Amino acid sequence: MLSSVDAKCEDLKSIIDTASNGEFVEVQSGVSESTFLQLVQSGFNKYILDFDNGLLRIRRRPSYPHERAATAVYNQMIQSLVRVGITDFDAVADNIGTTSIKLAAKLYKQPDSGFVPRGRRYPTVLVEVGWTESLDNLRKDARTWLESDVGVQMVGICQFVKLFCSWRFELKV
Repeated sequence: MLSSVDAKCEDLKSIIDTASNGEFVEVQSGVSESTFLQLVQSGFNKYILDFDNGLLRIRRRPSYPHERAATAVYNQMIQSLVRVGITDFDAVADNIGTTSIKLAAKLYKQPDSGFVPRGRRYPTVLVEVGWTESLDNLRKDARTWLESDVGVQMVGICQFVKLFCSWRFELKV
């Protein structure tokens, strides 16, 4: 027999599969933080999840072009570090990947990639890629990261426009 949290997770999975059409959508309101955490920890990784005060936003896991763009921006950042003399990146930082990060009470987000300096719990540099998101939404995501208390200093934004990817950085000032 499923616990109430497990049952809610199963219900959410069904709602998500029905609602998600590849676009960033608000799927469910009134979701408890414990249910969200159970969903994230259950290995349900077909989607990127954001959680904001009970509102669950979900989209289908990004496609090959999305992952390729996130990797390309990440690699450009690594190359920039090499140019300034940091040649052993693995000794100073780790790739955060798409880990859910708690930014504030009842606010979780997943970056597309990023760096966590050794000795820190949270990333300082992140990548956000927009395949289904508008530039305005990407900028809003960047502001959310930069204004959080986790110490993010820079967010690289890559937005797809037809077959091209234009990218820019939003810096904490």
